[in-house]
Amino acid sequence: MIANDEYDGTIDVLERCARVHTKSSIVQILLADAYTFLERYDDASLSLDQAASIEASCKSYPWYKIVQSKILLHEDSVLDARLLLEDVIAHHGSKSRGNANLLMDQNDVLQCYLLLASTHRGTDAEEVLTNALEKMKGTSLEIQVIVELSRLLVKNNNAEHAVRVLKSEKKQPSSITAQLELANLYLQEDNEKEFIRCHKRNLNSIRTADTIISLGDAYMTAGSSEDALSYYKQAAKADPHKDVIVLRIGKTMLSLHDDDIHPVIQLYKNHLQEHPNHQLILLELAKLYNECDQQNQAITLLKTHLQQTEGGSELSTRLTLLILLTETYETIGETDEMHLSLEEAKDVCQRIVSGGKDSGNDLRSKLAAIFNRLARRYEDKGDLAVAEVQVTDALDIYCNDEESSVYLGQLFLKQGKVEECQHHCQWLRKMSPTSERVLELCGETFAAQAKYEDAIVTYKHLLSMDSQNYHALSKCIVLHHCDGKIEDIADLISNTEDDCGDTTSPGFQHAKGMSLLCQNRYQEAIICFSAIRGDGVWGSEAILQMISIYLNRGVTGVSNIQSSITIVQKLLLELQSMSGVDQKRLQVINGYIHLYLGKTEVALKAFSEVLVNAKEYVPALLGLTKALLVVDPASNKARTVAKRITKLPYDAMYREEFESSYLLLAEIYVQREKFDLAQELGNRVLKLNKSSAKAWEINGSVMELRGSYDEAANIYDKVLELM
Repeated sequence: MIANDEYDGTIDVLERCARVHTKSSIVQILLADAYTFLERYDDASLSLDQAASIEASCKSYPWYKIVQSKILLHEDSVLDARLLLEDVIAHHGSKSRGNANLLMDQNDVLQCYLLLASTHRGTDAEEVLTNALEKMKGTSLEIQVIVELSRLLVKNNNAEHAVRVLKSEKKQPSSITAQLELANLYLQEDNEKEFIRCHKRNLNSIRTADTIISLGDAYMTAGSSEDALSYYKQAAKADPHKDVIVLRIGKTMLSLHDDDIHPVIQLYKNHLQEHPNHQLILLELAKLYNECDQQNQAITLLKTHLQQTEGGSELSTRLTLLILLTETYETIGETDEMHLSLEEAKDVCQRIVSGGKDSGNDLRSKLAAIFNRLARRYEDKGDLAVAEVQVTDALDIYCNDEESSVYLGQLFLKQGKVEECQHHCQWLRKMSPTSERVLELCGETFAAQAKYEDAIVTYKHLLSMDSQNYHALSKCIVLHHCDGKIEDIADLISNTEDDCGDTTSPGFQHAKGMSLLCQNRYQEAIICFSAIRGDGVWGSEAILQMISIYLNRGVTGVSNIQSSITIVQKLLLELQSMSGVDQKRLQVINGYIHLYLGKTEVALKAFSEVLVNAKEYVPALLGLTKALLVVDPASNKARTVAKRITKLPYDAMYREEFESSYLLLAEIYVQREKFDLAQELGNRVLKLNKSSAKAWEINGSVMELRGSYDEAANIYDKVLELM
């Protein structure tokens, strides 16, 4: 019925036909069949019902019964499907209610037999295919039955019979197919000798470039690269214009001499001189240039070809070339050129879609990923609005990309667009109700709104889905701290210990360290973090927490600031050797080291250098504020920088830095007797973190300075509880 694999296109055509030919039962049956190939069984069933409502007698058509049997098999109604198929086969050759145009062709008959075989097991299924083989004897479909029968025999642990069936086929070109299937059978049995022999028989039967390539592939599969290379070179002589042969020669040469890619580069260059439009070779050559750090040659090659073939090359191939060009620009940091090629790639992708031919999810996903990487470059510079545009472009290309969808929500939060993120989360929950990443974004959104109870419920739901989701556990612990529920943290860890089973895992140790940190048990927290600082997933975060403790909180057993700084310097060296660590964060830590060593000017320079390329990077702004206060405690410059932080959208990623900035400015206001402003900032911190002893202390000092001693005393009691 449907003779090729372009089911999406077939469905589009048939749906248009159905809208025009509203009284055609045949169109509806064909449409139902197309739906089954894409496993859209509900749609297939609806189309069959529509066909029956148009013409009740169509239920007797063999096509109707074949499609109905597929739906029944999907519903596990095996016996009903079997009865239908047996009926179709029994009446094969007879006219369907007088309509001579509804006779089945050989493909339909074969499909019937294959479906019927699937309703049986063991020897009964073998018998059905044996009958099919008898029916298809002497036709072009005979070899297909032989292959299916041999596979069934192998499945039924009757490999010897399968070999006999395949060897029985002597006619050309069917014997070629049989030998290939036989070769696969020998390969499954690790019989490399017979595997190679099958391919040699094919080569002896018909010597073409394809059969020579097939033998070369067989040697590659068997691990004989040198023999494979010899046959690939023979194939190249038989057909010197075939690019797939040159590709095989190149890749085999690389497998033999992976330390020297230059001969392969020359091979591809020579081929392109004679066949400049062989784009597969061009792509591989560009990739090799990139591998040996010759990005400029790759760019020249790709740009020249794209310019010469503009309007003439296939759009999907052009898209692939543009993606590679974009990745090459990205490698050498050419952001502007990268953006231009991305825009062209996006345009090509849209042209493909508007032309009715999908570019394929792999390419769409790859293109979306590049837009996301470009967005992160803009984010690193502090250009969040531009980053948002890039992620929106990524979603235009690939609307089902979860990474882009979640990242867009995170950018909303970073820009203070909390309501937009909330609406975005509601939409995402409808699209992906069980997605952990979407749930995490919902949790972050609740936290940004200081709706800590809702956020805690969300993260606990994630923990119920996976008790070893230690990221969710750590978030849950911090949220309990921010919500003023410190007493519940120990129970949370204890319950997780019972559920997770492995309390030595780095993720659990990180969560335990966070719980101890939130309870002001710094020395014990250090022990937990130190134990996992070499871990590839949790190590960098653990080291950052350790550095924060040593710099900001003080640790029992460390006698002075010099000792703390020595430890921080060692930890910083470990952090610098790890991949994926934010370089800006490392520069800020280095600035603090200089600051605490009394090198204030060096510290000021370090913080300022970070802010050149990331003007709103809060950790650097906080460091700059502290350094300016060291230079001049009464400086307006420090107050100005701190006020600048208070005007930025709150980002939960830098919660501690935001809190510290608000508190620093509050202290400045207390010193200047601007009590209302100081208290406003103290309350702002308490809205974010009800367990902030420093915020309560500032509010207490404001009450005391105003003469409200009873209120001040009550607040100081709260401070003592938290310390």
